[in-house]
Amino acid sequence: MLKINEDERGKLISVNDVINAVPFVVGRFMEISQAWGHKGPMIATSLSTAEKLISFPSEQKFFYVWDLSWIRNSRELNDYEKYKRIYTDSSLSLIARSESHKQAIENCFNRKVEHVVSDFNIQDILEIL
Repeated sequence: MLKINEDERGKLISVNDVINAVPFVVGRFMEISQAWGHKGPMIATSLSTAEKLISFPSEQKFFYVWDLSWIRNSRELNDYEKYKRIYTDSSLSLIARSESHKQAIENCFNRKVEHVVSDFNIQDILEIL
């Protein structure tokens, strides 16, 4: 099971790297500069990488919502329109970390969360693809 630590949250994960590895290589991450032009599925793991991923040509784009920072940071509440633009972008499929995250996202942004995957369980992620 993949656990995302502080250093890994701001990167995009190339699912092709995981799928093509034998055995599965977990924790091989792609820098933003390498991600542009990547045609395979991509998963953003932070709000900033989700914002960048929206403009990428990847055919399958996912936003794994690990953290709801906007709930506990009152300064970020002023950025609701930015959050709304990212969370409601139809090019991103949303994956919530938990049912409570899913409910919060759906209530706040009026957007259906397609999947719930606890602790970025790689087997569950691969089933989604």
